[in-house]
Amino acid sequence: MHTQDDGIDENESTHTVEKLLRGEPVKPKTHEHVLKAIRVAEHEEAERQRREEAARLAEEERRREQAEQIQRFHAGDPHASYIPGVSPMLRVVGDEVQTSLGARFPVSHARLGLAFIRKVRESGLEYVRDGHTIHLGHYIIDRVEQDGTVHAGCHVVKWEEIERIASQL
Repeated sequence: MHTQDDGIDENESTHTVEKLLRGEPVKPKTHEHVLKAIRVAEHEEAERQRREEAARLAEEERRREQAEQIQRFHAGDPHASYIPGVSPMLRVVGDEVQTSLGARFPVSHARLGLAFIRKVRESGLEYVRDGHTIHLGHYIIDRVEQDGTVHAGCHVVKWEEIERIASQL
């Protein structure tokens, strides 16, 4: 680190680095100012790269853990449930359908709901509950989008997920 005795002002070096990073011409007082500005810029770039790499590795780990949790849920692990950042998932366990958000309803209701959802998809029109209710256990289907995505309470279950378990119903 430079001291006041070496004639290099920290603020001036920082100002020099900022100008260099912006691509502006710089007239440093001494050769040492240029070297220091380069070292600071290199250090800042290395720090930025380290932060980006740490973020990339953390994201890879999050995705790996998420994939493991999804696999455990689909395999029936009773302790695998809500997975942050993942749309609600479905699984059939015995005579009930379970969601990754903890809801459960009878397979017999799921069969009726599936038939209704297929009719909505075929019609090309969205269904919005209007007094007529379709139950999945004690849950009510609030809305079915044209593509088959179902809204029921806090659940928004994509058609692809419904279709994934359809053969198990």
